[in-house]
This record gives sequence, structure tokens and C-alpha cells, in this order.
Amino acid sequence: MDIVYLFIEEHISLVLLFLTLIFAVYWVVTLITFYHLIRFGIGTQPKRLATVFLMGSVIFFCLSALFIFLDLVH
Repeated sequence: MDIVYLFIEEHISLVLLFLTLIFAVYWVVTLITFYHLIRFGIGTQPKRLATVFLMGSVIFFCLSALFIFLDLVH
């Protein structure tokens, strides 16, 4: 029984590590896109688009993290 428990515990930590890496890459790409929209945009339209993009990314991240947490708990 202890071997099964240790295998499951190790497997979950590998899954969490993989998901953490995916989210880290997602945030790097999001922030690079946000920076380029703000830095190289002319006028206010790209800045508004960048703000909407960032808010959508935050909402998507929170929903994804919530669903992953609920899936791992239950």
C-alpha cells in the first residue's frame, strides 16, 4: 500500500511541475505580447487592446488554475 501511495504522490508532483512549466511559458508569452503592444503601438488603440488582452489572460489563467485545482482535489 505504501508503494502505491508513493507512486501516486510522485506522479502528482510531476504533473504539477509540468503544469507549472506550461503556465510559466504562457505568462512569458503573454507579457512579451503585452510589452510589444504597449511599446510599439501608436495612439491609444493598441494600449486598450493590450489592456483587454492582459485582463483576458488573467481571467483565463485563474479559470485554468481553478479547474486544475478542482481536478486534483477530487
